[in-house]
Amino acid sequence: MPGVDQRVKRLGRTPPECDSIMENALSHHAVRRLLREADRLNQSAKTVAAVAVLSQGIKRAPRAKQLYCAVAEILFEAEQYHEALDIIDACPTNGVDAEKIILKGHCLERLNRLPEAEDIVDRIIAVDASSAAALNLKGILLYRRNAKQSAEVFFERAIRADATYGRAYTNLALLKLEKGPSHAALDLLEKGFRLAPHIKEVAEIFHEVMRAIGAFDQAETILRQACHRFPGNKRLSYFLIDTLIQQNKKREAMAAIEAAMAAYGIDDGILAPALKMCKALGPMKIDPQTRTPDTVSLCMIVQNEEDNLARCLASVKNIVNEIVVVDTGSSDRTQDIAKAFGANLYAFNWTHDFARARNFSLSKANGEWIFILDADEVVAPQDHEAILRITRQPHGGACAYSFVTRNYTDDTGIEGWQANDAGYQQEKAGSGWSPSAKVRLFPNDGRLCFENTVHELVEPSLRRAGMEIKKCAVPIHHYGTLDPRKALQKKAQYYSLGRKKLHQRPGDLQTLMECAVQANEVGAHEDAIHLWTEVLRHRPGLPKAYFNLSFAYIQLQQYAKGLEASRRAMDLDPHLKEAALNYALCHLRMGAIGDSVCVLEKMLRDTPRHPMAVGLLAVAYCINGENEKGLELFDQIRKMGFNCRDYIRDHAEKFIAAGRKHYAAVLLQTTANRFVADEDLRSVLGEPGNHQVATACLKIRF
Repeated sequence: MPGVDQRVKRLGRTPPECDSIMENALSHHAVRRLLREADRLNQSAKTVAAVAVLSQGIKRAPRAKQLYCAVAEILFEAEQYHEALDIIDACPTNGVDAEKIILKGHCLERLNRLPEAEDIVDRIIAVDASSAAALNLKGILLYRRNAKQSAEVFFERAIRADATYGRAYTNLALLKLEKGPSHAALDLLEKGFRLAPHIKEVAEIFHEVMRAIGAFDQAETILRQACHRFPGNKRLSYFLIDTLIQQNKKREAMAAIEAAMAAYGIDDGILAPALKMCKALGPMKIDPQTRTPDTVSLCMIVQNEEDNLARCLASVKNIVNEIVVVDTGSSDRTQDIAKAFGANLYAFNWTHDFARARNFSLSKANGEWIFILDADEVVAPQDHEAILRITRQPHGGACAYSFVTRNYTDDTGIEGWQANDAGYQQEKAGSGWSPSAKVRLFPNDGRLCFENTVHELVEPSLRRAGMEIKKCAVPIHHYGTLDPRKALQKKAQYYSLGRKKLHQRPGDLQTLMECAVQANEVGAHEDAIHLWTEVLRHRPGLPKAYFNLSFAYIQLQQYAKGLEASRRAMDLDPHLKEAALNYALCHLRMGAIGDSVCVLEKMLRDTPRHPMAVGLLAVAYCINGENEKGLELFDQIRKMGFNCRDYIRDHAEKFIAAGRKHYAAVLLQTTANRFVADEDLRSVLGEPGNHQVATACLKIRF
């Protein structure tokens, strides 16, 4: 029989959120995590992503039967029965495997290959007469042959064999409903749904029948309970929305629609009823004549943010009284999404000046407080009360609040990077985050305004007004840097505006530094070197300038110059950890492994478990022949959230570019089979690997 790799077509790379699950050889624990992640994706209607996750799992664990069965079930639910059969036939098993055989029987039944399906199910029942799944399938096959009385007997036998098998209750209910609605049939239908609301056919049949008989109040109660049990199930959320709309419960339906848009994204099936409902309810308004001291206006500027806006607005709608959205020229569904959330929407002609757009939004706000967010940011529900306490407490004098933004990223080398921890499980993303702080919450006071065409801030006007700026412990969760394409576009726009600002303010140190940072961010490292050199002409001895110079030199593979610049930064500021990391990295690239190890070991004595220092020292140890110490440190950073495979590959490729291919080979061979795959040795070193790597993925027709 041909292998899976000959039977199916490659889908592509696993979604980024699943990379940390993947290692070369999957443990039983890792397989379970994959199955949970695939189930989460499938329930949220991300079926292609779910199959891709399982496909990658099969490549790593080609003997894991559970992965094959999970893919087959997803394909079966998607009515791709031939593809599901292919996967089942490729599934490795020893002896009789009832789960696999019954799943195959269901596929054959849907393909009208009834004799084959009957042969399969009869063999299972002969071995295990108490298999509820087999008895239920036998009932389906008898029904297909119009032997309805016999089918009913088998559905009842399935229920007796397993009182929790929801499919059998639903099938028996359908059989009885053919004679007309009855309490007995509806009780069976309800029981089947309560037991298995996450199964597509069970849920669809329940919703269709309850809708047909107009039992919306009863259905709402049961659906709410099901949504509570399966909070990530898109199908159940949509059925609940429809049930609320049928009862003309506008506000409850609108709340459910908003939650669904935030959780599952935007499609025409949800946006159209959202706009209709919002038109009936109207936008959120604050009457300036009767506003109370705790009213909050959310002020935003947006452009083409349909992928982010719903999640952002859903995250704060319960803590603001008014939403002001200023659109600077969207060509997607951004404006409709804003309207659906009850925003007061205003058009603004984009003048390449962020401060002007921000200030226009402030002019439309009627609340006592202004709260600032971008579309790719959210506030965690657990922090709502902390913000409400600020706006509700009496103040002796006006003050503003600065928030730390968690800029989520997969770039572990960014300044200030911190690994994700156990907190904020729903909000965290990437491998970690870097912090930045700015004022987000301040009084609606005409003296306050944003300044600067780019990197606009309200802080200067707060200082002129004599208002105190306090720190708020609530973090803002920012996802804009996770999309490399969009992040680069935004940085390029900022850099262009920064150059114009610099032309208007020649010699302005703050503008010069902002532009220098942006140059490095967009990869214009030669420009960055020129700009940071100019900064040093104005401010000799600025550690930050030397540190950024070292970064630019490293990107250009000018490691000797990078070493000197990072050394100057360390001399000026011994506590600048990022400079020490650059210093150690330059030594590593130049072949001075011992010097690199000394710097990193000292740094970790002063700052234990610093993620980047641990990772870099792991690389140095492995190259230096201290394999056990290196592998132990790689284990540490993996637990911190590092994607060790990509991290090691990146270092290997940089060593090759620096003319040190033997370092790359030692690093890859030391970490092979534990952190990197055999194909990494082939692709990075251009050499054949030691073991054949499975290339199986799955063909689907979504």
